Amino acid sequence: MSDSENLKLNLTIIATQLTRYLSIFILVCGTIGNVLNLIVLLQRSLRSNPCSIYFISSSISSLVALYSGLITRILDTYGLDPTRNSSIQCKIRSFLLFWSFTISTWLIALASVDRYLISCQNVQRRRLSSLKIAYYLIAIVIVFSILIYAEIFYCNDANLLTPPLPCYTKNYPCRLYNDFTFALIFVVIPCLLMCIFGYLTILNIRKLHRSVVPTSGIRTKNSKDTRNIKKSDRQLIQMLLIQVLLLTMFTLPIAIQRLYATLTINTVKSQLSLTIENFLFQLLLSFTFISMSIPFYVYLLTGTIFRQRLIALFHNLVAVHRVQLETSTIYNNN
Repeated sequence: MSDSENLKLNLTIIATQLTRYLSIFILVCGTIGNVLNLIVLLQRSLRSNPCSIYFISSSISSLVALYSGLITRILDTYGLDPTRNSSIQCKIRSFLLFWSFTISTWLIALASVDRYLISCQNVQRRRLSSLKIAYYLIAIVIVFSILIYAEIFYCNDANLLTPPLPCYTKNYPCRLYNDFTFALIFVVIPCLLMCIFGYLTILNIRKLHRSVVPTSGIRTKNSKDTRNIKKSDRQLIQMLLIQVLLLTMFTLPIAIQRLYATLTINTVKSQLSLTIENFLFQLLLSFTFISMSIPFYVYLLTGTIFRQRLIALFHNLVAVHRVQLETSTIYNNN
């Protein structure tokens, strides 16, 4: 066996093992993280905040993305992926995956816009941050994503012999549309919105702080409230910026890789080159799923308020469990 054949075999084995065990790890961590996100954010004191509504909806769509994408990837490493041979299952799985990917990312972008509106001194702009508008925009994103990816039911098919996957787009125009849509709608535009409005929020908070700090050095009630607002928003902005950075790091490479593979699809490539491309695709696709599983851990490490809410929730659960045990003991003794 030649060196190139050995390399191809080794890359295939590594890609299979990496896909199997990394997908299991991401699925477990992502499930735990997104469920805990929902538990914390659905508390009455938090779910009245439009930002929390965006985060809650994003966590739900992330769970859909993780389960629609990772279950079949894990099964595929054992040769049990039903989307390989079933055209209907292939289309449904592909649609759910791209649809939920897009919704999750755009809702985080909308959350950054909402934080900008909250930090504005203009009353009319602050009023745009409301639960009614949040629900309205979430509905628009859901419908928009459905329209964008409705073509999957025509373009995607099973039993394809060309890489990277047996369940993929069946012709070049569809592949070009999917890859450009994925790069722009899922990666570039949402990340740009997050960065722009995150920066504008920082500027707003700085202006607000300078406008209310007393020149005489006397601390008024308003200045105290402003410091509290600044501390809270600073945590939210920090959480946002770190999430944007990680989201960009994990999603941009797969967009670039798919665009390169599509634009060079008519170029003659050796089997080794195709194997390397497929290996990179499997690796970078796993990174994309990581971006759907890390928000909880980002919030936990960077958000003091979020961390306090989570700890308080666990304390309440322990207290309730302790009361139940004591009540049960008293009842049994009597």
